[in-house]
Amino acid sequence: MDNSVKRIQAREIPKAKPEPIDFKQLKHVLGLDKYPKIEDDLKGALKLEGSARAKALDAIEKKFNFKFKSDQRAKLMDAKKQ
Repeated sequence: MDNSVKRIQAREIPKAKPEPIDFKQLKHVLGLDKYPKIEDDLKGALKLEGSARAKALDAIEKKFNFKFKSDQRAKLMDAKKQ
């Protein structure tokens, strides 16, 4: 009995990792091809969560002088942490 309990407790369910985002494709889909350095900023923003991510997206908008569309911003906010 003890061996079976130890064997069951030793099993771990592997955590699902989010699929990596292709930032070049994301940049193209968002229509940001004319900003060559934005990929690094998007990577940094998607590593954050919650209000920190919102502030990072605001900083990107300010830095590159454009506005995300509301649906684009919502999808970026809902994206899984990278």
